[in-house]
Amino acid sequence: MNRFVIITAGRTGSSYLQSMLDSHGDISCKGELLKTTEDRDISADAIDLYLDNTAFNKGKKVQGFKMLYYQFNHYKNFNLDAKYIHLLRRNLLRQYVSYLNAGKKKKWNSTKEEDKTNKPVEVNIDKFEKYKKSYYENRKKVERFLTGKEVLTVYYEELCFEEIQRFLGVGVEPLKTNLIKLNSMSLEDSIVNIKEIIKKYPEYGNIKDKTI
Repeated sequence: MNRFVIITAGRTGSSYLQSMLDSHGDISCKGELLKTTEDRDISADAIDLYLDNTAFNKGKKVQGFKMLYYQFNHYKNFNLDAKYIHLLRRNLLRQYVSYLNAGKKKKWNSTKEEDKTNKPVEVNIDKFEKYKKSYYENRKKVERFLTGKEVLTVYYEELCFEEIQRFLGVGVEPLKTNLIKLNSMSLEDSIVNIKEIIKKYPEYGNIKDKTI
Protein backbone atom coordinates (compact mmCIF):
# COMPACT_ATOMS: atom_id res chain seq x y z
CA MET A 1 0.00 0.00 0.00
CA ASN A 2 1.51 3.35 -1.03
CA ARG A 3 -1.02 5.68 0.61
CA PHE A 4 -0.98 7.08 4.14
CA VAL A 5 -2.77 9.70 6.20
CA ILE A 6 -1.51 11.48 9.30
CA ILE A 7 -4.68 11.91 11.35
CA THR A 8 -4.48 14.13 14.40
CA ALA A 9 -5.76 17.09 16.38
CA GLY A 10 -4.27 20.54 15.86
CA ARG A 11 -1.09 21.56 17.71
CA THR A 12 0.33 18.06 18.02
CA GLY A 13 3.46 18.58 15.92
CA SER A 14 1.77 17.40 12.73
CA SER A 15 3.47 20.02 10.52
CA TYR A 16 6.82 18.92 11.95
CA LEU A 17 6.06 15.26 11.23
CA GLN A 18 4.70 16.05 7.76
CA SER A 19 7.74 18.14 6.87
CA MET A 20 10.18 15.51 8.13
CA LEU A 21 8.51 12.73 6.15
CA ASP A 22 8.37 14.86 3.01
CA SER A 23 12.17 15.12 3.11
CA HIS A 24 12.48 11.35 2.57
CA GLY A 25 13.60 10.28 -0.89
CA ASP A 26 10.63 7.93 -1.33
CA ILE A 27 7.89 9.81 0.53
CA SER A 28 5.70 12.67 -0.60
CA CYS A 29 3.82 14.03 2.41
CA LYS A 30 1.77 17.17 2.00
CA GLY A 31 -0.43 19.28 4.25
CA GLU A 32 -4.18 19.44 4.70
CA LEU A 33 -5.78 18.37 1.42
CA LEU A 34 -9.30 18.48 2.85
CA LYS A 35 -9.13 21.85 4.53
CA THR A 36 -12.35 23.55 3.47
CA THR A 37 -15.98 22.58 3.83
CA GLU A 38 -16.16 22.39 0.00
CA ASP A 39 -13.83 19.39 0.17
CA ARG A 40 -16.25 17.27 2.19
CA ASP A 41 -17.83 15.62 -0.86
CA ILE A 42 -14.57 14.64 -2.60
CA SER A 43 -14.47 10.90 -3.28
CA ALA A 44 -11.67 8.55 -2.30
CA ASP A 45 -11.06 7.98 -6.04
CA ALA A 46 -10.53 11.72 -6.54
CA ILE A 47 -8.04 11.79 -3.67
CA ASP A 48 -6.21 8.85 -5.23
CA LEU A 49 -6.01 10.64 -8.58
CA TYR A 50 -4.63 13.73 -6.89
CA LEU A 51 -2.01 11.74 -4.97
CA ASP A 52 -1.01 9.97 -8.20
CA ASN A 53 -0.30 13.30 -9.89
CA THR A 54 3.47 13.59 -10.33
CA ALA A 55 3.23 17.38 -9.99
CA PHE A 56 2.08 16.65 -6.43
CA ASN A 57 4.19 13.66 -5.49
CA LYS A 58 7.40 14.40 -7.44
CA GLY A 59 7.45 10.79 -8.58
CA LYS A 60 7.96 9.45 -5.04
CA LYS A 61 6.55 5.98 -4.48
CA VAL A 62 4.69 6.62 -1.18
CA GLN A 63 2.18 9.47 -0.93
CA GLY A 64 0.36 10.91 2.02
CA PHE A 65 -1.18 13.96 3.64
CA LYS A 66 -2.47 15.07 7.00
CA MET A 67 -6.03 15.37 8.20
CA LEU A 68 -7.10 17.14 11.37
CA TYR A 69 -9.92 15.83 13.55
CA TYR A 70 -12.30 18.64 12.60
CA GLN A 71 -11.67 17.92 8.89
CA PHE A 72 -12.47 14.25 9.47
CA ASN A 73 -15.74 15.32 11.10
CA HIS A 74 -16.65 17.51 8.09
CA TYR A 75 -15.86 14.82 5.54
CA LYS A 76 -18.77 12.64 4.53
CA ASN A 77 -18.02 8.91 4.64
CA PHE A 78 -14.23 9.29 4.51
CA ASN A 79 -12.74 5.85 3.89
CA LEU A 80 -9.49 6.09 1.93
CA ASP A 81 -7.67 2.78 1.48
CA ALA A 82 -4.47 3.79 3.25
CA LYS A 83 -2.19 3.31 6.20
CA TYR A 84 -2.92 5.68 9.07
CA ILE A 85 -0.51 7.40 11.42
CA HIS A 86 -2.50 8.52 14.46
CA LEU A 87 -0.47 11.33 16.02
CA LEU A 88 -1.20 12.21 19.64
CA ARG A 89 0.31 14.51 22.22
CA ARG A 90 0.56 13.25 25.78
CA ASN A 91 0.50 16.71 27.32
CA LEU A 92 -2.92 18.13 26.46
CA LEU A 93 -2.19 21.25 28.50
CA ARG A 94 0.86 21.97 26.31
CA GLN A 95 -1.30 21.35 23.27
CA TYR A 96 -3.85 23.87 24.51
CA VAL A 97 -1.19 26.49 25.25
CA SER A 98 0.16 26.00 21.73
CA TYR A 99 -3.39 26.49 20.41
CA LEU A 100 -3.74 29.75 22.37
CA ASN A 101 -0.37 31.06 21.18
CA ALA A 102 -0.99 30.15 17.54
CA GLY A 103 -4.40 31.82 17.62
CA LYS A 104 -2.94 34.99 19.09
CA LYS A 105 -0.09 35.31 16.61
CA LYS A 106 -1.91 33.72 13.65
CA LYS A 107 1.20 31.58 13.16
CA TRP A 108 0.64 27.84 12.97
CA ASN A 109 4.19 26.99 11.90
CA SER A 110 7.25 28.90 10.75
CA THR A 111 10.89 28.69 9.69
CA LYS A 112 11.72 32.11 11.17
CA GLU A 113 13.23 32.61 14.63
CA GLU A 114 11.45 35.95 15.03
CA ASP A 115 8.10 34.12 15.02
CA LYS A 116 8.89 32.32 18.27
CA THR A 117 6.57 32.86 21.22
CA ASN A 118 8.15 34.63 24.20
CA LYS A 119 5.10 35.71 26.18
CA PRO A 120 3.15 33.49 28.60
CA VAL A 121 -0.61 33.08 28.31
CA GLU A 122 -3.34 32.81 30.93
CA VAL A 123 -5.24 29.53 30.93
CA ASN A 124 -8.93 29.74 31.78
CA ILE A 125 -9.96 26.49 33.45
CA ASP A 126 -13.53 26.49 32.09
CA LYS A 127 -12.32 27.04 28.52
CA PHE A 128 -9.66 24.35 28.91
CA GLU A 129 -12.30 21.93 30.16
CA LYS A 130 -14.41 22.63 27.05
CA TYR A 131 -11.34 22.11 24.87
CA LYS A 132 -10.58 18.78 26.59
CA LYS A 133 -14.18 17.58 26.20
CA SER A 134 -14.25 18.43 22.49
CA TYR A 135 -10.82 16.87 21.97
CA TYR A 136 -11.73 13.54 23.56
CA GLU A 137 -15.07 13.37 21.73
CA ASN A 138 -13.32 13.88 18.39
CA ARG A 139 -10.54 11.46 19.29
CA LYS A 140 -13.06 8.73 20.10
CA LYS A 141 -14.73 9.19 16.69
CA VAL A 142 -11.39 8.87 14.96
CA GLU A 143 -10.40 5.81 17.01
CA ARG A 144 -13.68 4.10 16.07
CA PHE A 145 -12.97 4.86 12.40
CA LEU A 146 -9.44 3.45 12.68
CA THR A 147 -10.60 0.14 14.17
CA GLY A 148 -9.58 -2.69 11.83
CA LYS A 149 -7.33 -0.47 9.71
CA GLU A 150 -3.54 -0.54 9.42
CA VAL A 151 -2.61 2.02 12.07
CA LEU A 152 0.51 3.24 13.80
CA THR A 153 -0.20 5.34 16.89
CA VAL A 154 2.64 7.69 17.78
CA TYR A 155 3.17 10.40 20.38
CA TYR A 156 4.75 13.76 19.62
CA GLU A 157 6.91 13.60 22.75
CA GLU A 158 8.41 10.25 21.69
CA LEU A 159 8.47 10.32 17.89
CA CYS A 160 10.59 7.53 16.42
CA PHE A 161 11.13 8.25 12.74
CA GLU A 162 12.76 4.89 12.10
CA GLU A 163 9.57 3.15 13.27
CA ILE A 164 7.41 5.41 11.08
CA GLN A 165 9.55 4.82 7.99
CA ARG A 166 9.40 1.06 8.50
CA PHE A 167 5.61 1.27 8.93
CA LEU A 168 5.37 3.09 5.57
CA GLY A 169 7.52 0.43 3.91
CA VAL A 170 10.47 2.60 2.94
CA GLY A 171 14.15 2.46 3.76
CA VAL A 172 15.31 4.29 6.86
CA GLU A 173 16.94 7.63 6.03
CA PRO A 174 17.95 10.67 8.09
CA LEU A 175 15.13 13.21 7.83
CA LYS A 176 15.19 17.00 8.09
CA THR A 177 12.95 20.04 8.39
CA ASN A 178 13.33 23.80 8.27
CA LEU A 179 10.50 24.32 10.74
CA ILE A 180 11.29 25.69 14.18
CA LYS A 181 9.61 25.03 17.51
CA LEU A 182 7.50 28.14 18.08
CA ASN A 183 7.40 27.80 21.87
CA SER A 184 10.61 26.55 23.43
CA MET A 185 9.74 27.90 26.89
CA SER A 186 9.11 25.52 29.76
CA LEU A 187 5.52 24.83 30.73
CA GLU A 188 6.09 26.87 33.91
CA ASP A 189 7.20 29.87 31.87
CA SER A 190 4.43 29.47 29.27
CA ILE A 191 1.47 29.99 31.62
CA VAL A 192 0.84 33.11 33.71
CA ASN A 193 -1.31 31.29 36.29
CA ILE A 194 0.81 28.12 36.34
CA LYS A 195 0.38 27.40 40.07
CA GLU A 196 -3.39 27.42 39.79
CA ILE A 197 -3.32 25.23 36.69
CA ILE A 198 -0.84 22.63 37.98
CA LYS A 199 -2.75 22.40 41.25
CA LYS A 200 -5.86 21.56 39.20
CA TYR A 201 -4.02 19.36 36.66
CA PRO A 202 -0.91 17.90 38.34
CA GLU A 203 -0.76 15.10 35.73
CA TYR A 204 0.54 17.54 33.11
CA GLY A 205 3.38 18.95 35.20
CA ASN A 206 5.91 16.16 34.69
CA ILE A 207 5.49 15.27 31.01
CA LYS A 208 8.68 16.16 29.17
CA ASP A 209 8.11 18.09 25.93
CA LYS A 210 9.88 17.30 22.67
CA THR A 211 12.85 19.40 21.57
CA ILE A 212 13.29 19.94 17.82
